[in-house]
Amino acid sequence: MAKKILLTKKLLLWSAMLVMIAGSSCPASEEEHELKVMITSDLHYTENPKAIDTVVPAVSYSGEFADALTAEVIGQAPDIFIMTGDNTNSGALADMKALAEKLRKIREAGIEVVLTTGNHDFNAASPQTFEEIYFPLLHPQDRDPASLSYTVAVGDVVLLAMDDNAVTLGGQGEFSAETMDWLKQMLEKYREKRIWFLSHHTVLLGKGSESSSSYRIQNEGLAELLEVNKVRLILTGHLHAQNIVQEKDMYEIVSAMPLQGNHLIGFLEEKGDEVTYRAEPLDLEKYGDPGFVKDLREKEAASTLAQREALAGVIALSGYSEAEQEEILDMMFLFLRYYSEGTLADHVQELSGNEVCEKMIDALWDHNYGPWMQSLLENPPVKSTELQFTY
Repeated sequence: MAKKILLTKKLLLWSAMLVMIAGSSCPASEEEHELKVMITSDLHYTENPKAIDTVVPAVSYSGEFADALTAEVIGQAPDIFIMTGDNTNSGALADMKALAEKLRKIREAGIEVVLTTGNHDFNAASPQTFEEIYFPLLHPQDRDPASLSYTVAVGDVVLLAMDDNAVTLGGQGEFSAETMDWLKQMLEKYREKRIWFLSHHTVLLGKGSESSSSYRIQNEGLAELLEVNKVRLILTGHLHAQNIVQEKDMYEIVSAMPLQGNHLIGFLEEKGDEVTYRAEPLDLEKYGDPGFVKDLREKEAASTLAQREALAGVIALSGYSEAEQEEILDMMFLFLRYYSEGTLADHVQELSGNEVCEKMIDALWDHNYGPWMQSLLENPPVKSTELQFTY
């Protein structure tokens, strides 16, 4: 009888230990499903000191800016760093090699590098040169024989890094029939995985608009193909402005150009079935050289003043008084700030009933800005700096 009691106690003890082991293994299991990603687009890297910087002042400091970006990526230590095209300003060989060295530092820090082609990457380069310089830094799982498209598998996620410049090199976004066939094969091959679609030109943004041919991939039925194959996340760029578009269960994040505006960088995290995304300014004060940051801020202020003077010339033709013109200019820069921050939807009520806003749209109606601003107020974009969804 004593032996039975002792055996029972041992069994209970073993059971308790198994429960403790099973319980302690749960957090480890959750950690296995955690994925951290940093995303940018349109870096337009160049070491050319004569690069035109009237519109984008930071182009003059492309080297310093890219160094700050590299330092932040390494400092944040994500699992993956993604660039969705226009990696250099022209595809100049010296620029490509210099950027590749910065990406090598990121890769040597244990961070997976994934990048797509962009139209600017081929102004002075060939696809062969692009492949020779960048692909040694990548870990392609599959390659498309007809383009520079490839896949990368990280955990339970497969990234389709698509080359939408092969048909019109350095121009309109489009896939050849061969690449479309390869894409379908990859969607079928990885249909049990979570697939992220990466390209330079957009997929959902501009869909159904006749004026979107300059920035949207032109293959008919592409969005529907991705939807049928349960692709939930699309990462693109090209427009230099932060945007998020939703169609049914699909989300497209259009990454901003980090060289301008608020210098936004995307942070995406997948934890279990939850996906969260936020766009935040690159921490130039922490990672950038103080002298560079000071000069950049001064140049950005001068650029803003130049833009204001140019727009003042347009508004002067509207017939409004000088005092009204100043109010319209202030309103325009406020409107553009909300748009670049991705917070326009939060301020629609504030703007729509504003008399100065109405004057602004009227004054700019014949200069494209007016109709564009009116359409944004009528159909405001969703908040472009935050996203959360569940698989």
